Amino acid sequence: MVVVVLEKCPLSLRGDLSKWLLEVSFGVYVGKVSARVRDALWERICSECKGGRATMVFSARNEQGLEFRTHNSQWYPVDFDGLKLIMRPGQDVAARVDSHRFKAGGVRARPIGLADYVVVDIETTGLDSGADEIIEIGALKVRAGEVAGRFSALVRCNRPVPDSVLRLTGITSEDVHGGEELADVLERFGDFAELLPWVGFNIEFDFKFINSACDECDVEPFDVQLVDILRMAKKTIPRLSRYRLGDVAEYLGVPTDGQHRALRDCEIAQAVLEKLME
Repeated sequence: MVVVVLEKCPLSLRGDLSKWLLEVSFGVYVGKVSARVRDALWERICSECKGGRATMVFSARNEQGLEFRTHNSQWYPVDFDGLKLIMRPGQDVAARVDSHRFKAGGVRARPIGLADYVVVDIETTGLDSGADEIIEIGALKVRAGEVAGRFSALVRCNRPVPDSVLRLTGITSEDVHGGEELADVLERFGDFAELLPWVGFNIEFDFKFINSACDECDVEPFDVQLVDILRMAKKTIPRLSRYRLGDVAEYLGVPTDGQHRALRDCEIAQAVLEKLME
């Protein structure tokens, strides 16, 4: 669901919006469109709004189930510890909020206060989220420090698996040709992960790939707290020469047999996390 409110915007823009959304009151538009169409509409609004004001509210996978965007408004959205707020703060309040956001950075290096979370890992055909494909998603659901569930799915891929990926993961082209459709895997993964924080080794890589896939499939992207075990390892063990998952696991005495499959890497990452927290 998408809601758009326009104030003092050109009539031509209002006409354009009515092609995609229903005008339920003067300057208020409501409708259900894909994430791609929604983002394109917002770009059009910002470019054509001129001196007018615009606000967009839409469904999102976060704790509140909502995301906000504003244009030419003193009221603006902020992320305060995972909660999305609309604020019109004074200068001193704004400085405190900005300072908090800078310190949090969107990705935490230490899972302070987390009892429930999901450990996430993916395997891909390469490192470019805009060109390469996800071939496997794995996840562990952790509640109160104990593993409460496992998720594993091979994703259908139309191109052959590169030899380098085959050697690393053991995943063959035949394996992924028989995998599930990407949109179906993303929906199942979303149901499994709920709105819990994501924990992983270089978790930003996985997050970027998965949300790029969501855009491709017109699936609502994820908006969750991220905790990076890699950052935590670098702060806790500053003397390693390399910080790959296998290197950190070996240093901490965590077995790495079966590494480079998504679910197994989640298990290794969870064991590394527990060692680091000690």
